[in-house]
Amino acid sequence: MPVSFPIEKVIGKARSGRLLTPHGEVETPVFMPVGTQASVKGVPQETLEELGAQIILGNTYHLYLRPGIDTVRRMGGLHGFMAWPGAILTDSGGFQVFSLNELRKVTEEGVTFRSHLDGSSHFFSPESAMEAQIGLGADIIMAFDECTEYPADRERVRTSMELTLRWAERSKKYFEEHKQEVPWKDSRQPSAVSPQRKQVPHRASSPVRNEGLALWRHTCGNIRQRCLINAAVAMASMKKMSRDGTRNPVLPRNLLLNSSRWIFASKFSRPIRQARAWGV
Repeated sequence: MPVSFPIEKVIGKARSGRLLTPHGEVETPVFMPVGTQASVKGVPQETLEELGAQIILGNTYHLYLRPGIDTVRRMGGLHGFMAWPGAILTDSGGFQVFSLNELRKVTEEGVTFRSHLDGSSHFFSPESAMEAQIGLGADIIMAFDECTEYPADRERVRTSMELTLRWAERSKKYFEEHKQEVPWKDSRQPSAVSPQRKQVPHRASSPVRNEGLALWRHTCGNIRQRCLINAAVAMASMKKMSRDGTRNPVLPRNLLLNSSRWIFASKFSRPIRQARAWGV
């Protein structure tokens, strides 16, 4: 079954609904625990289930490097690999690749980068990022995008945005041609890819029709500087979107505020990291 998102109630710009995925329903608005390497660090599986977690996130870049996409695929995808019965969302690996700074080279075709583990050379393209996420068996996958550094001048940001839109078209094309190759044991299929909306004042919209839209509310750069513009950019993006689509901000500052802006899901790694390192 493809992913669908029936909206059950709307009050102003706030909305609630159910995200129907091949691996169960997700009541929204929802916060997604981050399981970077197929595990939410420091949280036992039974605890996640007791807490009512319905969807978790896996990181394509880290899983690609270790244990490898083929290993995960042979075990039935992430659901089998980590024995997780619920829904899974994977990111494209774009943020991690672009955070490597001097260890990467960007071209129209994709990004050549060196592993942070052993320095080995690798290449990600929109097509290979889709192939990896399909191999991981995620219910919801992300388009491969260029994560723009900050600060950056207007021309640099526009160039990055336009490259991301071209990559979104390639991501979508590959997904539609190969989505049936998920490692599940039946005929279910993942959702259509969600391209990223860039953090930049612009009039362009993605020409690719997808089932959802991911909002990257920050760029690669000084966290204090980028936090100053997060709220304004999120609001500007919301004004350009319809009410019926799903959307997922990657950096939630306030779950209730996000839901009031038609946003259905939020994810962030800091809550688990802080609880693990410093206690609650």
